[in-house]
Amino acid sequence: MGLGWTLVAGVIVSVIAAFIGDSCIVILTRGSHAFFVDGLRVSDWKHGILTNGDKLNFISNLLRMLITLFSWAALMFAAELMTWGIRSFLCARPQWISIVFCFCGGLILFGFSLWYARNFYFIHPIPLISFGGGCALFFKGFIFWLGGSQHVGS
Repeated sequence: MGLGWTLVAGVIVSVIAAFIGDSCIVILTRGSHAFFVDGLRVSDWKHGILTNGDKLNFISNLLRMLITLFSWAALMFAAELMTWGIRSFLCARPQWISIVFCFCGGLILFGFSLWYARNFYFIHPIPLISFGGGCALFFKGFIFWLGGSQHVGS
């Protein structure tokens, strides 16, 4: 992916991995009924406090961190694999398909940025990084459109 895109993917994937770790630990420790029906979630990630006020014990917190770490590694591997697949797909296609992929990827990153920033009234690094990634993809799409490069993979 390159250093810049690896940083963007790493930050975005960390949010998703934290959601996975939190959801898994609530299901494992409190049961699926508490998660799916009662809506029990981790409200304070740093301290391991649930929405009902209970605090996760040390073992549950450790397990939650391990699930988050392994989820992050698996999602980063999947991102690298998808990048490789998309590049090999685009190299065999006309340039306009690369332009469409850049614009669509930029829109997805803009959408993620707006979705994630909806709960924050101050500047937060995750939506800023995804917004910057969306701007970079839009810029790359315009460069392709102006004839600067032949494909995303090049």
